[in-house]
Amino acid sequence: MSFVRYLVAALVLATACSDSEEVVDRAAKIPDPAAAASGAGGGSLTGALRRDSVMKIIGAGPLTATGPADTILVVSGHRARMLFTQNGAFRLVLLRNGTVARDAKVDRALDTPLLFENNLLIARTWQEYDALTKTRMLPDPSAL
Repeated sequence: MSFVRYLVAALVLATACSDSEEVVDRAAKIPDPAAAASGAGGGSLTGALRRDSVMKIIGAGPLTATGPADTILVVSGHRARMLFTQNGAFRLVLLRNGTVARDAKVDRALDTPLLFENNLLIARTWQEYDALTKTRMLPDPSAL
């Protein structure tokens, strides 16, 4: 699927999300990053969704950044973590229905991960995250 078609599909999903839907339910509508990848290498991220497009799909979360330090911990009203490895920098956005403290521990049973590399979505489930842990040397977020 071309990037333009993929982006149009994502925007259609964004407008289809009603305000009454739970955040995690909206996250399930985010297309699979692996299916969006194009190119001969199969692992290319050229067709992947950018972070701003994904955030439009899921909508704003309940949290508010209250100071400069919070801009790292809160992204569009959702909890976030920066992960630094020798393979680069990653942003992990954590979705959870209901209110949660910005510095709450990661709970795999309650949180839905969105993992970004260079502002491109590369994982949207714990299974996809775990598949990338060895190749990207990502830490276990529940230990953060």
